[in-house]
Amino acid sequence: MRVSHQEYVTTGLSRAALRQENIRFDGTGGISQNNRSCGFRPAFLDTLSGRIYLSRFANGVPAPVHLLEGLPAELVVSGEGQALRIRATVISGFVLDGRFYTRDQATAYALGGDCSDQCLILKATGPAGSKVLTTASTSADQGPAAGAG
Repeated sequence: MRVSHQEYVTTGLSRAALRQENIRFDGTGGISQNNRSCGFRPAFLDTLSGRIYLSRFANGVPAPVHLLEGLPAELVVSGEGQALRIRATVISGFVLDGRFYTRDQATAYALGGDCSDQCLILKATGPAGSKVLTTASTSADQGPAAGAG
């Protein structure tokens, strides 16, 4: 089942919604595995308060991918474990140098050459549109962005 952007914005983020985002952004800088070497950190933005939350495991350790379990209780609307649902004002994205990027913005950043010398970028090539991994030098993983929670 495909979940539209509008549907999970109105119902709140869930694991299923995050999976759909990963499918939508597969092969782009809009997923953690393709933008980590640029210094992007998976994060969430509460559009109501403007607060940014780094993705964390339930024990508080920063996570390499988007996880809902480490978000503060005030953002949880319902459920726990697999059924966890986050307030509809929270969106997933990334932090780089203290700034929040949506998945679309991270994709554009990676493709725009801002970090193309550092990022792993997947580009569609050939008549079948097969994905080819293009690698360049990578930089060390940066620590948590200032002001991120």
